[in-house]
Amino acid sequence: MKDDVRVRDAVVNALMTDNNPGVRTQALLLLQPVKADSSVRAALQHLAETDQNQYIRSQARTVLAQLPEID
Repeated sequence: MKDDVRVRDAVVNALMTDNNPGVRTQALLLLQPVKADSSVRAALQHLAETDQNQYIRSQARTVLAQLPEID
């Protein structure tokens, strides 16, 4: 996934749009290696604030908390 932005973008899209929480949870796990990427970070921030699923919101917050601050 680090080498192919199309794959990353497809997983981010699934994370943001799929109705199945299981698919979105798996997408969160798949994005772990690229979690510091700006597009992934933005998606996680959006999910942490607005996702309907409490587990997804919680997991997004957990991942964000592990990331270094951006200057």
